[in-house]
Amino acid sequence: MKLTNKLSVVAVLALFALTSCGSNRAGDINDNAPMAQDTKSDPNADNDGDGLSNGEEDKNGNGKVDEGETDPNNRDSDGDGLWDGNEIIRYMTDPLNADSDNDGISDGREVYSCDETIFDTEKLSTHRPANVNQEDVPNTIDALDPYNDSDGDGRTNMGEKLKGTNGCDPDDGYAWANNSCEGMKVAGAVYIPGGFDVDGDGVDEAGFWFTPYPASSTPPVLEKADYANFKESMENKFNILNGTTLNYSDGRVYHSNDLYSPKFIDSGDTASEYHSSLYGMDIPLVIDSQKIPACVDGANSYSPTIPSNKQYIHVLKLLKESADGETIRNNVLGLDINAPKDYETKVYYMDRFREYTKDIAILDGFTPPDYWEIRSENDISKGDVDNKSWTDIDVGDFNFPGYTDPQAIVVRKGWTIDLTFGVGSGDATGGNEVLFRMATPYLKVNDVQNTN
Repeated sequence: MKLTNKLSVVAVLALFALTSCGSNRAGDINDNAPMAQDTKSDPNADNDGDGLSNGEEDKNGNGKVDEGETDPNNRDSDGDGLWDGNEIIRYMTDPLNADSDNDGISDGREVYSCDETIFDTEKLSTHRPANVNQEDVPNTIDALDPYNDSDGDGRTNMGEKLKGTNGCDPDDGYAWANNSCEGMKVAGAVYIPGGFDVDGDGVDEAGFWFTPYPASSTPPVLEKADYANFKESMENKFNILNGTTLNYSDGRVYHSNDLYSPKFIDSGDTASEYHSSLYGMDIPLVIDSQKIPACVDGANSYSPTIPSNKQYIHVLKLLKESADGETIRNNVLGLDINAPKDYETKVYYMDRFREYTKDIAILDGFTPPDYWEIRSENDISKGDVDNKSWTDIDVGDFNFPGYTDPQAIVVRKGWTIDLTFGVGSGDATGGNEVLFRMATPYLKVNDVQNTN
């Protein structure tokens, strides 16, 4: 409401009060005085003048305000500045809940604005409730839209509530995740927005950091790996999809592949321009060698690692909504409150290269979950021997090399899955090498990220 209009309303009300001594003046948020009590028992009367009859408010006619009933002697039962009748008839908000959409901003402020203090002043109000976010489907007024932005700072009310900032103060906002993890930005990673359910469990995923390109081999060459406590190390570094323990040796595992310090930069559009021979088990080690600072918030820390298979699917789902197959946008499949609504970034070659993920499947009895979207046998490859994947070195007292590892790292190429690589194997075949990217784990929805 413009200031001139507000002053006009106040002036008219003041004049009315002076010339109508003893009459009931339409009031502000604190004006909840009951009307005359001699019509209390009449269900057709409207004691408080809020636009609802006594019978509509005291539904069982017992003269008490029971649970689920509005008060026939209080025109604003929930104290949000909106009259009960207007909430039901005009705004479709809840007259028994001062914050119908539970976003931290009262219905009165959302129906009017954060700057106003006087809200309803008449029954059957002609005021049109505020509706800033008219892009939502279905179109919903602000008081019923938790992702409305009442103070215009670009952050949703629900986001500000979760972060503990003031949704009616444009100078009190939280840091965007896409700007606040300097270590991952320096390493070339971009923020992937969440806000939608990837795996069908009914919970919307948050976002994460992800490199738009696979790793390229760059100097310096690192010391050769000498693995101690190999089984424990692999269980800590990888996700086991369908079990709790891996069938690897507890002793020392050694191999002589050169390890390199990776950089996640544009090195071309063929796999050979990115690859240097690595076994799957080496990837966490070379990522750790980068010493990239973790994204931290309070007790939560997000250190860079290999992307999970679920994170690949997350990215692929966003890319399916892109016209160019490269651009990822927020607020397409869902709104990530950690990033601006209009945030966008790019990720390349997701359907061109084979890439390791952080997930290991125990092959015996493994069934891909539905959200993997396996449509036919052509979408998933398995080893030449049932329930075994390839290994180049002995990591579990197997008869190596060959298809002897009972576990397999999930390797993706777009929507297709390859379960033929054990942790002690890699593929340097020209033009079809297995590559990898870097990511953080999923962030917590209500975290504000900073860099330590």
